[in-house]
Amino acid sequence: MVYPAIHMDSTAPSRLVRGYVVKLAMLAGICLVADRAVSRVFRSALDHYRGFDVEARVLLVGHSHTELGLDKCLLEQGLRVPVAKYTLNGASTFDRHVMIRHYFSEKKDPPDVVIYDVDAHTFTSDGLSRNSYRLLFPYIDNPVVDEYVKRNAHSFSEYILRKLLPLSRFDEAQINAVLRGLTSNWSNLKLGTLDVDALRRKIAGRQMQPILFDRQNVEV
Repeated sequence: MVYPAIHMDSTAPSRLVRGYVVKLAMLAGICLVADRAVSRVFRSALDHYRGFDVEARVLLVGHSHTELGLDKCLLEQGLRVPVAKYTLNGASTFDRHVMIRHYFSEKKDPPDVVIYDVDAHTFTSDGLSRNSYRLLFPYIDNPVVDEYVKRNAHSFSEYILRKLLPLSRFDEAQINAVLRGLTSNWSNLKLGTLDVDALRRKIAGRQMQPILFDRQNVEV
């Protein structure tokens, strides 16, 4: 019996590989476009919440004490001028120095007054996170912030990832601010209560963060 010859197409595997590569490239492109599109919406909402989108006459700078203790809307009503509230939880004196430089670098007409939150622990770095620079990730496109983050990043991969994928710059706290910006919510509701007896026990047991004065923090 004579069987017909079967001819194998040697180019089939390479075409299959090229097809997968093209599909992966298209998927990567779609993901990058979506990443940048969503991050732009997030950044715009964050700017709105912190007052970057107005010509504020008063700038509030600080950490969670400023966030919870100063009412932006009440100040605007009383002063009759726009107020920007640039706060980051756990922001050190070094972070705040960059925050002020960052805000002023974005404004042709800078604010007349900067309100700088100072408390008993302002001049010590004890108890503060060494990763606080990450709070500034959403603004890494600004040269002032970029230089600060690059200098403090634990690795080059951590830095370059935020440069390439803008959506990776937003953590849970930043997204909460984004949601507030999207809904124009500057409410200052606080539900916590102060337990004086518990506080006294902590002080007596030396469980409180020490009040110290670090020279570098004082100079900053």
